[in-house]
Amino acid sequence: MLAYTPSGAFDRKFHKLVVRVKRGGAKVYSHTGYVAREDEPVVNRTKEEEIAAAAKSPLTKRDIDVSPNVTMRFGADNKAQISVDMLIDGKTLHFTQSGNNYKTSLDVVGFLFNQSGQKKGGLSQTLNLDLNPDQYRKTLAEGIPYSANLELPAGYYQVRCVVREASSGSLGTFSKYLEIPDLTKGKMAMSSIFLFAVDSKGDAKPTPLFASRVLTRQQELRYAALVYNPKLKDGKPQVRSSIYISQGNKMLFSEVDQPVEAPSGSMTASMTAKIGQIVLSKVPLGRYLLTVVITDPLADKNNQPEARSVDFILK
Repeated sequence: MLAYTPSGAFDRKFHKLVVRVKRGGAKVYSHTGYVAREDEPVVNRTKEEEIAAAAKSPLTKRDIDVSPNVTMRFGADNKAQISVDMLIDGKTLHFTQSGNNYKTSLDVVGFLFNQSGQKKGGLSQTLNLDLNPDQYRKTLAEGIPYSANLELPAGYYQVRCVVREASSGSLGTFSKYLEIPDLTKGKMAMSSIFLFAVDSKGDAKPTPLFASRVLTRQQELRYAALVYNPKLKDGKPQVRSSIYISQGNKMLFSEVDQPVEAPSGSMTASMTAKIGQIVLSKVPLGRYLLTVVITDPLADKNNQPEARSVDFILK
């Protein structure tokens, strides 16, 4: 996602924008231009007007710190199952104390637009928080998780979400782009990357990592991605994977061109899975980006490799 600040004056005229990419195989979504006018303060907005304005704004609101994660996988009917996960930072909220409890109210609203800018659905829920002292301390330390699910047909979409606190009017926003392939056309497609934390010394089940993708050195990182419509040879997919972990512009780990050997029971004629696990005990603390690239050597030349990335934090 790119942004810039124009150097010219606010002349209230329309200025054309053109975004070009130097390499092939990329899709670019951008505004065709903008009207150079200063933001004018608006008073006496209703709650609904404030939420709608925040959702339409190209600028992210960070009065409330919201960590998002939007993931995609496909159901049996070839429709995409979209999970919208958020972690709302409790320290950025304004709780009021009532007796021994701590209260606040949040409106969580999501808007779904197609590539033409038409609204195609969304989500809306009010969270009325009434926390005892232990819950309040946990909320300040760990945040407030929120999840919602959507089902979408093939197409290009943008998800824009707003969190608004009723008492303060504070806002937190984020937006994510989604490209949902049409599986009925038979081309290879890939789900999002799903992350799990695994206790390196215990026998506990892996813990799914949703909006908060934070691990410690005492944990290992398990990742999984589903691959749809692989071509078959002797009844088996022949897809291959490359795995990369980077930090900034530094490549820290790579596992290039490995066969995808899905665990028993996870593979069908139309789907296979790439699953792996990474030891973190000697990895420096910080934020990292995991990228999974899937190629199908049996596919025709018009089928490009599929790639997905997701970040995680080691602390």
